[in-house]
Amino acid sequence: MALVWKPLFFHGLGAALMLCGVVGLGLAATGSAVRAIDLVDGVLPGVILLGFALWGVTRSAASPVAKSVP
Repeated sequence: MALVWKPLFFHGLGAALMLCGVVGLGLAATGSAVRAIDLVDGVLPGVILLGFALWGVTRSAASPVAKSVP
């Protein structure tokens, strides 16, 4: 999405979701509890997506990030 629409906040969103996946994979590889893996790989990315959606809807159109959109 960052390559298509160009807003900079998509880079942060992608990095945050990738970090959740890497941490969840590490938890699974070390044999952690299933609930911990579900929290890191399921619930946390959902919260991050909702947070970024709220931030994207409420940010000002005059912000530098919004101006990066062609």
